Amino acid sequence: MTRATITATILVAIFSIVSGQGIKPAPKLELNDVEGRALHLGDYKGKVVLLNFWATWCAPCRAEMPDLVKWQREYKSKGLQVIGVTYPPEELAEVREFIKSIEVNYPIALGEE
Repeated sequence: MTRATITATILVAIFSIVSGQGIKPAPKLELNDVEGRALHLGDYKGKVVLLNFWATWCAPCRAEMPDLVKWQREYKSKGLQVIGVTYPPEELAEVREFIKSIEVNYPIALGEE
């Protein structure tokens, strides 16, 4: 199975779930973003939220992020919202540098232990 096929399958599954019945509300989640602003998961009610837990030192995490940037761009109008959550401990400067280098177009929250 190719990476593109896996990606397409995941996205179809996500949108199929959202269009179904019996969706439960997401748990309460509040974190600060890389600019120090509060990020509340509840602010994205009605959207398909893909939480991506990652770290700057994680090679597979770094490799998947360009796809997440692409999905956010392509599916935002259909209700997708990607949110990245760093795995602690992370150096804020390193996080900012990395997300700038790949032009991340979705919020990045700083995870807590």
